[in-house]
Amino acid sequence: FPSFILLFLFISVFCSFIKDNFLFYHREVICLMPKIALKIIAGFFGLALVMGGYSYFIEPNNFKIEPQVFKLNCLNSNVALQKLVQISDLHFTGKTSEKTINKILEALKKHEPFAVFITGDLIGNKKGIKPVIELLKKISQKTPIFIVFGNWDYSSLDYNMGDFKKELNNAGAKVLVNELANIEVGDEIINLIGIDDSFVSPDVEGNLKKATQAMNITDASLLHS
Repeated sequence: FPSFILLFLFISVFCSFIKDNFLFYHREVICLMPKIALKIIAGFFGLALVMGGYSYFIEPNNFKIEPQVFKLNCLNSNVALQKLVQISDLHFTGKTSEKTINKILEALKKHEPFAVFITGDLIGNKKGIKPVIELLKKISQKTPIFIVFGNWDYSSLDYNMGDFKKELNNAGAKVLVNELANIEVGDEIINLIGIDDSFVSPDVEGNLKKATQAMNITDASLLHS
């Protein structure tokens, strides 16, 4: 809620600045463009600026936990009580603090999941690779990690994901790009399905078919994208 208030205030101030300092000072240049059009453009620009700033500066340090309960009837009662942690939108950069990394590690220690699934946007820029690898190496010492990429991961690396994927795997994670992985939990097998980012690979139906072609349909399955 406070983020929306901040967004509204920023756009309002930005549009006011445009009106007071651009419209009248350069009247002879933009007199043919309706003021409403400039306000709309300024609004979109302000929104993009705020959302980009939020993703780059605020979101990587705005760590929160939201417990969700899912019932899988195909699992026995002991396994059904196990925990899977999903982490999303880390947006790590070179400015990501050790404090943020430690918060994540403390949360994982408290909940003791059987696996960690990171669902995209690990990095906000190339410098975010180092803290991500640092985090994964510490998690993988005790807990299996599975990863799918997000649009920020692709755009931050100009869609050249080979080296990044290799580093993630070397850090103890398993990257799933329209792939299937199996994990044993007690005496049960759970299918973990990783589907690539739909903005990068929009053929979702084809990706899902590719990922699940070797899946045992009698096992419990969890899909992440």
